[in-house]
Amino acid sequence: MEFLSRFSVARSVVGGFFLLILVGSFFIYGFEKGALSYVDSFYLSASSVCVTGLTPVPLSELNFLTQLTIMILIQLGGLGIITFTVVIGILILKGLSRNTKFHQFIKDAIDSTEETDTSSKFTEENNSSIEAVSLGKDEGSTTPRQPTSTDTISKEKDEPTVLRVLFSIINISFTIEAIGTYLIYVNFPENIPENVDRFFLSLFTSISAFNNAGFSILDDLSIITYYPSSLYIISGLVILGGIGFPVIIYVEKILLQSLHRIMFYLEANLETYYVRKIMDHPEREELPRFFPIILKISHSLDENITEYDSHLLGSSNKIQWKVLLYGTLGLLTLGTFFVLLQESSNPHTLYGMEPAVKFANAFFISVCSRTAGFNSIDLSGVNDPTIVMIIVLMFIGGGPQGTAGGVKITTVVILLAYLKNVINPAKSVRLFGEIVSKNSIAISIRVYFLATTIIALIFLFLTLLNQNEHILHVIFFELISAFSTVGFSLGLTPTLGDVEKLFYCLVMFVGRIGIFTILIAATGHTGVPRMGDDDGVKIQVG
Repeated sequence: MEFLSRFSVARSVVGGFFLLILVGSFFIYGFEKGALSYVDSFYLSASSVCVTGLTPVPLSELNFLTQLTIMILIQLGGLGIITFTVVIGILILKGLSRNTKFHQFIKDAIDSTEETDTSSKFTEENNSSIEAVSLGKDEGSTTPRQPTSTDTISKEKDEPTVLRVLFSIINISFTIEAIGTYLIYVNFPENIPENVDRFFLSLFTSISAFNNAGFSILDDLSIITYYPSSLYIISGLVILGGIGFPVIIYVEKILLQSLHRIMFYLEANLETYYVRKIMDHPEREELPRFFPIILKISHSLDENITEYDSHLLGSSNKIQWKVLLYGTLGLLTLGTFFVLLQESSNPHTLYGMEPAVKFANAFFISVCSRTAGFNSIDLSGVNDPTIVMIIVLMFIGGGPQGTAGGVKITTVVILLAYLKNVINPAKSVRLFGEIVSKNSIAISIRVYFLATTIIALIFLFLTLLNQNEHILHVIFFELISAFSTVGFSLGLTPTLGDVEKLFYCLVMFVGRIGIFTILIAATGHTGVPRMGDDDGVKIQVG
């Protein structure tokens, strides 16, 4: 216990993910009974836990237990750092440590914008560690204050708060995956291989899509190339998984609040109508039974919605929601029309397809380029400009605290706003009229600088290992795919040697865990120092 209490949260996350990869590799190696080398087993486990999708062997050639293991690893890895952090938080709150910084780390890691007590605000001095990993709190004041009696109440309520966030994450994940499984089962074509169980295929594909893994037990999704409905279903799962849990929770809260208002309006009108009936017909001893039944149902739904809404903690603020929504729509539109423009006349990809099928496949490529790695067409046949666009989309990725990789949309948007501010100097960097936190800007710059520096160094190292065996753009494409945990491949992975495979495992691991988390775990440094007075909106980055 004393050892665990001294073990930092960042090191717990890094160690936990590595342990999961190690255990998974033993299971895969054992189930394949020597058909796979241990290095390939370790590579598959790392790719599954890091929800990347790169594989040295076709998944269709693996036995059922191995495929099942991969699916479980995808699910565990896809729930990701946020769930891992929450679990650690529960352990801490149960007695491993009462260190205030741990409490603050857990609170910020789950992006809980709500306060346990409305008069209790987080102190700025406890923000250092996690702000290097994620930001995303309300626009309230961050002026340091002295602890008050409300802090004690807040700490006592931390444990149920963490449990509620964990419940929200798991509930949302499993619900979306269950719906996706049903839709895939119903909409997938009938001509699937005879040795593939339709339900397991649907479940595996749904989990892989929502967790942005890009794995398929069919090896690719060329089976649905001419089925737009199936392409859109999988695209929807990928988008929901990649946009980030805070945004999904935020949207769900809006829907629940709207439903709450509707039920309140219905209940009020029914009560009014009920009273009028009594006044108009006082001689009646009994009224139709359906009136009390409706009122009872309405009141019950009202209570359930209010209770469920109170459990949905961890949503993003409005500015982050807008950045991710507009950023996602913009990248999807850009990617779709760029692919259409470049590939419509390409006989190896989209040429000859019906317009609706052509658009669906272009949209599918655009969606999967940012994080998932599914492919309905052979990427080795696409034009060079499309390859470049896919690399750009892979590098950007999706939203923070989701299953997507990359440097994240919020990081790029903040950098663009900062660049605009440099070109046209202003007092502060703004998004949608709101001032952006200085720490958010600082961390965005650091994330981008570290990502590009690491990619450059790794690229140099890989070219030395390659010894002119492969074209440079193929190596760079595979590197960005691994670092951004996308899973697209131009056929390089199966040809790699053992040393290169292990190195790519490291790249996927760093890309999934996050650069700052790795640095904090390795150095013990608290992250980003305070940037002076900072009253801007904090947005999660990196």
